[in-house]
Formats: sequence, C-alpha cells, structure tokens
Amino acid sequence: MINLNINLGGIKREEILLFTQLLAFTLRSGLTVTEGIEIAITQSKGKMKDMLLTIQNSVNTGKSFSRALSAYPKYFSPFYINMIKTGEYSGNLEENLKRLAEHLSKAERLKKSIKSAMIYPTFILVAMTGIGFAIALFVLPILLPLFQSLNVELPPTTKALVFVAQAFETNGFNIVLGFNLGIVGLVLLLRRNFIKPLLHRFYLSIPVLNTIVININLQRFTNTLSTLLKSGLTVDESINIISDAIDNRVYRKALKSAIPKIEGGDSVESVLNKSPKLFSEMVTKMIGVGEKTGTLEDTLAYLGDYYEEMVDNTVKNLASIIEPLLLIVVGIMVGTVALSIISPIAELTASVSA
Repeated sequence: MINLNINLGGIKREEILLFTQLLAFTLRSGLTVTEGIEIAITQSKGKMKDMLLTIQNSVNTGKSFSRALSAYPKYFSPFYINMIKTGEYSGNLEENLKRLAEHLSKAERLKKSIKSAMIYPTFILVAMTGIGFAIALFVLPILLPLFQSLNVELPPTTKALVFVAQAFETNGFNIVLGFNLGIVGLVLLLRRNFIKPLLHRFYLSIPVLNTIVININLQRFTNTLSTLLKSGLTVDESINIISDAIDNRVYRKALKSAIPKIEGGDSVESVLNKSPKLFSEMVTKMIGVGEKTGTLEDTLAYLGDYYEEMVDNTVKNLASIIEPLLLIVVGIMVGTVALSIISPIAELTASVSA
C-alpha cells in the first residue's frame, strides 16, 4: 500500500529539547530507554514522530541508543551523541540526559533573547526600505514633471531625487527585482563555507559587535565544556567535540590548534592564554584556578551562566541604542526628501515675488 502521509518542513530545536527532557524524566521514573521513546512517540507528530519510530526500531533490533541517534546528524550533533554514548558506557544516561536538557534549554534561551532583541530594529530597517521604494516608485514620478518645469537651479539633493525618479520611471521594475535578487544572492553567499572564516573574522573586528560575538562564543565554550566534563569525558575529548560543534570559525581554528598541546600535557589555561583576543584574562585565570583546585567543571558552569547574563544584558542595551538611531535615520531620510521637494518651489516663489 502506498504511504500518502507526506510531512513537510523539518524538526524544530524545541522538539529535540522536549524529547530530551521527556526522556530524562522517564528514565528518572524508572522506565527504560525504549519505553521512554515509546512515550515520546505518542507525544510527537510529523517528521519528529517518523524519526522517533525509526530510532525505536533501531534500538529494538539491537543498536545502542547513541548509534541510533547518529543516523540523524542534522538533528543530533556530535556533542549530543557523545553525551549519550558516555552516559551509556558509564551507566549515567539519566544524569547525562538531564545535563543535555539543561544545556539545550540554555542555548535555546540565549538564541531567543538575541532574536527578540533584534525584532524591532529589523522591522524598522524593512520599513525604511519599503518607504524608500514606495517614494521612488509612486511619489517621485509624479513630482518629476514639476521639477523639470521649474526655471531655477535645483539643489544637489533635489537633483539626486530627479535622478532617482528618472531611473525608477524607466527601470523601476528592474531596479526592485535587482535589489531583491541582490539580497537573496548575498544571503546565499554568506552561507557558503568558504566565506564564513572571513565573515566571522570581520564580526570580531567591529567595535561593540565584537564584544557580543566574543561573549556568545565564551558562553557556548564554557557551558558546553562544563557539560561534557560532568558527563565523564576528558578535557581533550571535550575540546575536540566543541571544536567541531562551535559555529564561529575563528574560535574553531583556535580550539583545533589547542587540542595537540592539551593532549601533550599543557594546561587549558596556558593554551588559551595564547589567544588573548578570543579568551579573556578572566576566563583563562578562572579556568587555571579550576584546574589547580579540581573544580574545573563548576568553574566553567559559573562562567557559562555569567556570560549568558552578559550577552542578554548587552543585546538588550544594544537594541535600546539602535532603536532611537534608526528613528533618527528615518527622520533624516523623510526630512531630506521633504526639503528636496520644498526648496526649489520656495526658490521659485521667492524669485517671482522679487
């Protein structure tokens, strides 16, 4: 029989988080992994349910849970799978699932904080672009004959408006189409792997933005390292996993180069000290204290919470700064257009009166 149940769309991060939380709860209640997956299936739908059914079948046929999950690298990262694998080997799967759920929850909370803070500025930018095109397409062509009929020297801003009006009158559709295609092309270009190292290095060179980028990556690094160490992995194994999982290519390169040195016996503090622009003095010193006192996991957890709060506060403050700046830009744009229209008419009126 042909299966016509076609599921559109992907699996959301929130669904993976809920699955992890549910599985941790069911194991803590005394149920097995298979029973936990069965309960998760009843709570799921769409592609998530299809994936869990396949995972359940793999586990029932003898595969380990971590191996079953590894068939879906798009949804379960190397970090996630290694946490599960370590829990299976050590017998602490329930505890590792709990740590995973906490880690994913923090990551999701951080992403939502950043996105929500940027909603209003993004809305203003889109509105500015829309207003600009609306003026160019509908208002300026009406005013163009008026400007051309005025027997006065036009101000530079008015000449610029005339030029824009003429361009949109003859090629308005092509300009709008070209702009939209340019935006799509830029987005596709920025997603290419070869451009990411340059882009990430560029982010780190811009004042204010570099502080946010550094704090975000330090939060992810310290929080993930703490979670992996608590799961039972060694420092070098943990940093190796993080270096594959971290998004920023500059941080990824620094961590990749640190692995052989840590495997050779160097302390994490001494290795990270060699990248002072990426790892602050506070981070390296506190990690050094954690290594010496045997409290590295707790120290990293504290640093992760600290930088999460730092990122949250910085993004909120940045949004409060950007919003009035964008409103000022809108005001200047509207004022410039208004003056460009009024100025030549005022000059003509003054010459006639004289």
